[in-house]
Order: sequence, then structure tokens, then C-alpha cells
Amino acid sequence: MNFSVNLLRINPAVKASAAFRRRGISIRHLAFVFAFSIALLTLYYNYLRHTAVPFPADVIHYSQETPEVWEARALQVKNAFLHAYHGYERFAFPKDELCPVSNGSIDNFNGWGVTANTRVPFFETVIRYLGGLLSAYAMTGDDILRTRADQLGTILAPAFNTSSGFPSFSVDTVRGTSNGPKFGGLAEIASYQMEYAYLGKITGKKEHIDRFTAATHNFYNAELRKYGGMYPMHWDLSSGQATDAHLSVGAASDSAHEYTLKQYLMTARQDTANLEMYLRFTSHVLNNLMFISPNRHLLYVTDSNLYRGDIRYTHSFEHLSCFLPGLLALGVHTLPLNHLEDVGLNFTELADDLLPEHKMGYEELASFNLADLHLWAAEGLAQTCYLTYADQPTGLGPDTITMRSGGLYPKIPWMEAMQEWKIKGRRGPPPGVGDKHPWAGDGNNTTDMLDREISINRRDYYIRDSQYQLRPETVESLYILYRVTGDVKWRHRGWAIFQAIEREAKTPSGYANVKMVDTYHPEQRDVMPSYFLAETLKYLYLLFREEDIVPLDKWVFNTEAHPLPVFEWTKEEKEASVRFIIFDQYANIVSQHQQEFPQYYPNPGWHEHDPEEIQQVSEACIAHTCEKLEEAGWAKESVKVIGITNQRETTIAWSRTTGKPLCKAIVWTDSRTKNIVAHFEHVLATTGLEVEFGQFKRGDEGVEALRDITGLKLSTYFSAIKLRWMIDNHSEVQKAHDEDNLLFGTLESWVVYNLTGGAHGGIHVGEVTNASRTLLLNLHKLTWDDRLLRFFGFRRSILPKLVSSSEVYGHLSHGPLKGVPIGGLVGDQQGALVGNKCLRQGEAKCTYGTGAFLLFCTGKDIVKSGHGLLSTVESILRYYALVLTNISKVAYQPGPGADPVYALEGSIGVAGSAIKWLRDSMGFIKSASEINTLAASVPDTGGVYFVTAFSGLLAPYWDPGAAGLLIGLSSYTTPAHIARATMEANAFQTRAILESMKLDSSTELKYLKVDGGMTNGDVCMEMLADIGGFDVVRPDMRESTALGSALLAGSALRLFGWDILKPTTLAQVNTKGSRTFNPQMPEEDRERGWTAWLRAVERSKGWDEGVDD
Repeated sequence: MNFSVNLLRINPAVKASAAFRRRGISIRHLAFVFAFSIALLTLYYNYLRHTAVPFPADVIHYSQETPEVWEARALQVKNAFLHAYHGYERFAFPKDELCPVSNGSIDNFNGWGVTANTRVPFFETVIRYLGGLLSAYAMTGDDILRTRADQLGTILAPAFNTSSGFPSFSVDTVRGTSNGPKFGGLAEIASYQMEYAYLGKITGKKEHIDRFTAATHNFYNAELRKYGGMYPMHWDLSSGQATDAHLSVGAASDSAHEYTLKQYLMTARQDTANLEMYLRFTSHVLNNLMFISPNRHLLYVTDSNLYRGDIRYTHSFEHLSCFLPGLLALGVHTLPLNHLEDVGLNFTELADDLLPEHKMGYEELASFNLADLHLWAAEGLAQTCYLTYADQPTGLGPDTITMRSGGLYPKIPWMEAMQEWKIKGRRGPPPGVGDKHPWAGDGNNTTDMLDREISINRRDYYIRDSQYQLRPETVESLYILYRVTGDVKWRHRGWAIFQAIEREAKTPSGYANVKMVDTYHPEQRDVMPSYFLAETLKYLYLLFREEDIVPLDKWVFNTEAHPLPVFEWTKEEKEASVRFIIFDQYANIVSQHQQEFPQYYPNPGWHEHDPEEIQQVSEACIAHTCEKLEEAGWAKESVKVIGITNQRETTIAWSRTTGKPLCKAIVWTDSRTKNIVAHFEHVLATTGLEVEFGQFKRGDEGVEALRDITGLKLSTYFSAIKLRWMIDNHSEVQKAHDEDNLLFGTLESWVVYNLTGGAHGGIHVGEVTNASRTLLLNLHKLTWDDRLLRFFGFRRSILPKLVSSSEVYGHLSHGPLKGVPIGGLVGDQQGALVGNKCLRQGEAKCTYGTGAFLLFCTGKDIVKSGHGLLSTVESILRYYALVLTNISKVAYQPGPGADPVYALEGSIGVAGSAIKWLRDSMGFIKSASEINTLAASVPDTGGVYFVTAFSGLLAPYWDPGAAGLLIGLSSYTTPAHIARATMEANAFQTRAILESMKLDSSTELKYLKVDGGMTNGDVCMEMLADIGGFDVVRPDMRESTALGSALLAGSALRLFGWDILKPTTLAQVNTKGSRTFNPQMPEEDRERGWTAWLRAVERSKGWDEGVDD
């Protein structure tokens, strides 16, 4: 096609091009100017413009109602509960649930009440029935509730008969068998930990405790690297490992995640494994599963799955996920999220074993204030949960919605939006957090499909399941957020939900699920789930009450809203693990690893360990610790010697030829041997104990003769009794004994045997402090006593060679520390004495936990106590007060042929538990640490004395009939005076024991070393020094038991110049951060207080007439 030349000449573009050329401006120049302009505009709109807020919020005002208004609203909720419950009573009892439209009934969850007589689902039974019984017991103290809970927990125990210890789906309570598939949903295999933990606490049954620790162990050690540290949805009950990559906080997963934090809180923040798992779970959710919608910027959490190597998100938001904002708010309220080092954690190091992309996510999270971030997430999610109610014509929330995200719609990860918000100067509220009005559109009342689509686009979600199921999750989160933040908007939103329930769900006999909540024509369904009464109405009632009747720092709700009390484990209740610690010459911990091992309870009163499992865990701990050592920059060759400390009395029998156990180990707490004890008591009473050839002592003389030789009396606790039962009841053990193929030992003997080669050259030795708990050791000569071997019927050849507490016994035959010598063996409590460096006469240590345990070194002399003191380190007697012996026991033997060192023991029944009483029963404090501040707010007790004899008095009074006594009260008395008197009570009782020890041993106290939870407060230590009139030394590193075995081992090689026989060589050990508290109180004041305390003790004695009778 031809164009006229004149047409080209008059074309504006041609003219402009010619003009630019005449001025020397080319197309290249124009392109540069255009690109530069685009860059400036981008910079301006993204970084420099400060006028617009990227994630705007609506301005919403909430009225400040009076307390009377909220109490009236709480009463309305109470009346709603009574309406529903009376309808259930009238039409449905004793069935599970009411049909509120037809006034019928249905067995919907279990099909039985509280009488287990059929096949029952484990998960539903635990959270509803067991949780309810436990909560009722915690609130009332009625023993029948504890008994019924124990019975139910035991009936359900067959569920745990899986290889992993995860529970099966259901239990046949008639046959005592478990049923169900080989795989389990996450919520169903994990949501029993709180219930069994508290059941174990209140019953004292280790089998219940071990059932919940099995879950903690499995989850903590599961391979979660590719899941970002979060639990997937499905698990193999045999291997204890995940079987899919589906990550969700909704159905089939919710309560498992919930229990990580709640288990940690319920056990008074002792269970750090669950805290780590909570932080890893929430970090993955924040980084990977939280998004904001494109139009309204609704913050939501969804689930993900792996498909051919790609992560797929559903962008579904379930009502069940609405528990998460409450959980996050609870974590903000209770955890030091910005100071995790206070609980021994480094946040970014939690991602060390994760994939690189997940590690980067932790770094992004760490760039924010973590507490703020968690609270923003809680507030944003809770708002979306509420809006799913408020958006609907009925005011009720659908069960599931799907957000308009992904595919054709923008997908906005929350943390990416947060980073953008931070870069732009944090203008306005964080993404998805600002207040929003409910959606004003109506996507269901238009016939035009295009209008409907536009309307729903503006709402940002489709409704997948339009049924409201009376669920509690949203109101649970509103309740927790109100209690944590005090913001009244959460109350108002809860009130709006309750009004909608009253308007749409109420029936003449109860309340019904409602379907089609997104229309103006909803329909009631003939269903009223039991959780509506147990959870939904309970949380609404607590939300509207002015008084906080279930404080979040004292109670923890299980997933069925049953509140369980916060409690603390004692070491003896929970500990069943192996730990390997590497110290340097100053007792700094260089590397460590801890791993639990299974417990077995095949019959009532039986408690067993698998010796091979203990050995495997021991060697695994050594290997993992060495790996950590090398990661820290040390060579494993730096380890020069090993020491071992262990709980005593646990008895093991194995084959001399194979080196294999002949049966499971019988643990010191096992009580199956009562008949064996009765048999030998009869033998003592009739035949007697042969003390010289042909000379027998019978009856009381026989009992005293046994005590004089061993320092012990016949009891189920001691090893000879357990070994006799093994021989009498296990044919393999009897045959090995008869054929001289049997080896016997306590734990240290078994571990050393295996570490040094086992059947292929392993050494068979037994250390004296452990041997002193067998009933076979002559305490005076430190030799096996032939008279006792004849009495119990044992061959001498089965016994290990006796060795001291500090010498080279042998060398490791395998593993990363092959060739390293073993140089220290000691029982656990004796190890604590050595670890505190109480090695000379007059030195003492006291561990303050729930009770208190005091050891006083008496040197090389066996001291007979005339003042009610126990023998040395007898933890069994401390807890059960079985006997009162007047013979000291071996504290340690510093080397081959060296004279043994002895000690006296005394214990206080109530120490830290009195502070717990002030917190939980009296409400004086919210946490145990607050007692120091409260007690320090007054200069003295105002004349108040508190004899904390909650269960009688132990040493040196030994009065089981004594009762707790608070005396000296007046109108002047305040909680601060009582708090101070509580702390002084520990000091007075410590002084009483030490005064008796000084009289028995004719030795003055040099100083008192202390450890345990109560010693963290300076005020308590100052009181102890002032009232006692002695120096109190508090080391910074308090792993005294492990350190004791390390010091004995090092001394065997004279490593670092250490010599247990020369305590001055240990002067630089464990001094870092050590503090000495000196007495400051005038002597006259000290003695006046002491005299008054003794008067108070006398008034408390013999109060319990039943005991006196």
C-alpha cells in the first residue's frame, strides 16, 4: 500500500521524531527516561508514599457495659445451660445425647455412661469421661471421683498395647483387648496426655505417667524434618512415625497441637519437650499455613499436603481451627516468648534439623517481637472466626468455608504481608488484624449469577458446609483473648453469638444444630452434641462473668473444656531416662543428651524395665552427646574418663554365658515381693539369723541382727528380696542359679558389664553404695556377708566383685568413646552429696523440692542417731518412712581399700509444696516465684509462725499425728506475713534437723550447700542463713548428682589434679555464679524466733486423734 509523502510529513509522530533528532535525543534516550520514571513511581508507591495504609481497618466502637450488665448476661447463659440440661434429663437420660427437635435420645459418641462394659472409642472416652472425672476431683477433692478415674484409666489401658505406645482407636472393656486400624489420626493418638498425666499425679501410679510420656517421647523423636517440625495428620501405630504429609490444625489434628502447650503449662512448665514442639508447630503455621484474603484481608489458617513433590494448599478454613487464636493468646500470656533463653531455649536453634527453607522462616519470625507476632495472629484469626458468624443472616457460623485464594485469585502468605508492612514503616494495623465490619452483601438472595459471583468475591469466601454445629472453638478463643487482653470487643462479639444461638438454635427442650445458616430460611437439625453443654456454654459463661473463676495461670482446659489444675512433678514421679553429660574441669556443661526409656507394668503393683533397652538408650545417649560435642568444636578424644550414677535397688539377672537378661529388671518401686518378705520375716521369727556358727538370733533379736549387719530391715525395696522372687518364679533364672550360670547386679553393674564387652570380656562389678541397698552387704566390713547369702539361699558366685566409688574398673569396648576408662560409680543420692563437694565432716547439703532432703557428712565414723535421724541417702525411707534406723550408711568410698565416708540423713515432708498450697489453695500468688516478692514486702512475719505439718512431721520430730498450724494471727496479719512465715518454716525445720545432726555427730556444721527449685529466690536463702545461723552456699550449676559421679571418676585418674581425699583440689569446681549467703540477724533475735518456733511445733503435735489412738 502506498502513502502520500505529504501525509507522512504531517504525521505528529514523525514531526516529534525529527524534532528529537535535531536536539540530539535518540530512541535510546527516550527508553531510558521511560524506564527511570517507572522505577521512581515504583519506589514512591512502595517505599516513600506515607499517605495510604496498605491494610486499612474499620473504626468500630464498643460500648463499655457495666459489670452488672455482664453478670446478667452470664446468668442468661446459665439459664440456657439449665434449659438444655433439664431437657436432656427429661427426654434423654441416661442416653448420650438429646434429640432436641423430636425430644428423642441417641447414643452418639460412646453408647454407654460411666460403666465400661463394651467396645468404646478411646479418644472420646478419655476427653469426656476421664477428663470430667479428673476435673471434678480437682475441684471437690472427693476421693470417689479419683477412684473412678483410676478405674476408668486402667480399663482403657489395653489401648496402649501397640508397638509404639500410641493408643488404638477403641477398647473392648469386657475382653480387655484393643481394636482398630493399624494407623491413627493425630488428634486421637495424642489427646490423652493431659488426662493421664494428672491421673498419674493424683494416684501416684507410674503406669499412668508412662502412658503419656510415651506420646511425648514418640512425637519428640519423630522424623519431622520435611514437615517443618509440625505433626502430620496420620501415624503408624507400630513404628510411631507419620505416614502422610497432610498438615492441618483442623479436624483430626486440632487437639494434638493444643496439648503441646497445655501439657507444658499443666506440669508447671517442667516439660520442655512439649514447649519445643509447641514452638515448632506454631512457627510452621505462622510461616506456611496462614494467609490473608485478597479483598477484606481476612486472616485465616488452612491445611497443606504434598503432591508429587509440590505443596498444595486447600485454602479451606474450618470452624475447628478456631481454637488456634485462643491457644496463641494463651501462649502469649504464659510464655516468655521474647526471652526463651530464660527457659533454656534458643528460638532459631529449634530449626537446626529442618530444611533450609524452614530455617529461613525462623529467621524471619525472629526479626519480629515474637510475643507481638503471636498476639497479632491470635487477634486476626479470632476476628475472622467471628466474622464467619456475623457475615451470615442468621448470625451463626458455617462449619467450613473456602477462601478465594490461589488459582485465579491472589495468594497472600501472611508473613510475606507482614514483611511488606514492616518495610513500609508499620503504618496502620498489621495485615489481617485491624477491626472489620461484617460483610454487608447478600450472595444468596439474588437470582443473577454474575451479581452473586461479584457479591461473594467481595466477601472473599465460599461456604462449603453451611451447618452450624453448636461448636465451642470460636467462643473459646474469644474467652481467652478477653482474659489475656482485657479488650471488651471480644465480649461483645461473644454476646452477639449467644444472641444468635438463642434466636436460631433454641427449641422447647434444648438447642439444635442449624443448617443453611447463610440464608434467611435456616433449618434446625435434630442434634444437640454433648460438647455444647460441656464447652460452648461454659466458655460463654466464663466470658461474661466479672470474676475470673478459672484463672488461666492456675488451671488448664482439656480439649473438652474440663479444667485441670497446674501441678509439679517430683523427680521420683516422672524420671525414667538416661542422661549423659560432659563437664569440663570447672563443672561447666560442655555437651549433654537425655533420652527416656519405656516402663512396664504387667500386673498391679509390678514395675519393670527391659535391661537391654536401658543399655541401648545409654549407648545412644553417649553417641548423641559426642556428636553435639564435636559440633561445639571439641574432639571426642577430649573425654578422659566416665562416671555412672543410678537409682539403686533395681535388680537384674543375666546369663554368664550369653550376657543376655533372663527376665525383665524389677524396679525399686515394685511391690510384688510382699510374700517373699513375709516368708523371711517368718524365718527370722522362728529359725532366726545365724550370726555365728550354730548361733541363731530369732524374733526381735533377729531383726536387730539383720539391721546391725546391713543397716536395713526386710522390705520389698531391697535387691535380695527381688532376686529371690526371680529365682522362685522364673524357671530360666532358677536354672541359671542351679547351674552356676547366673550373674546378679544392680543398674551400675549391668551398664558397666555391657560397656566393657558384655559376654565377651565384660567386667562384673558392684559399687559399695549400691551394694548397701541389697541386704547382702556387711556395712562394717564392706564385704558380701556369707551369713546373709545362706539366709537368702544364694550362691556367692552370682555376686559382682565389690569395688569402691572411685577407681578405674575397666574401659569402654566399643562406640565413639572406645578405650575411655570408667572411673566412678555411685548411687544417685550419694552422688548428689559428692557433687555438692560435701566431703568432710561437718559439711552438709540440702535439696529443696516438694519436700527437702538433707545429708550431713560425718566422716569415717558410723554415727548412731539418738535424735530421730535416718541413715544416709535413703530416698525410699524419705518418702515412705518405713523404718527408723540408728546406723549411718556409706556415703561413698573414695578408692580401693580407702576408709568409707558416712553421713546422716534427715528430711522435711513439706517444703516447696507449701508454696504450691499458697498459690493453688489460698490464691496468695499466681506463680511460685512471686512468693519472694510478696515475702520481701514486709520486714518480718508480724509474729506469725507456720508449722507446715500437712502430713505429720518427719525428722527430727517423727510425729505422724502432727497437723499444720498457723499461729500468731491478728488483724494486722496480711498475706505477705503468711508468705514470709511459710518460707521461714523451711528454715526452722532445716535448723532443727541440723541441730540434731550436730548433737549426734559432735560436729559443728561448716556450711550448708543447697539446690532445688526453692533455692532460686534470694529472700528464701537469706532467711535460711539468718534463722540457721550458718553460711548457705548456692551453686549456679545444680546437676549435682551427675557431677558427683564425674568428680569420683576424675579423681580416679587425678584428672585436673582432682583428689576426693583432698577436697582442696576441687576448689575451682562449680564456683561460677556460686553465691554465699551469710547470717545477718542478731543472735538475740535468732534465738527468740527459734524458741517461738519450738513452742509452735509443740502445739501442732498429736493433733490427729485417730493417729494418736
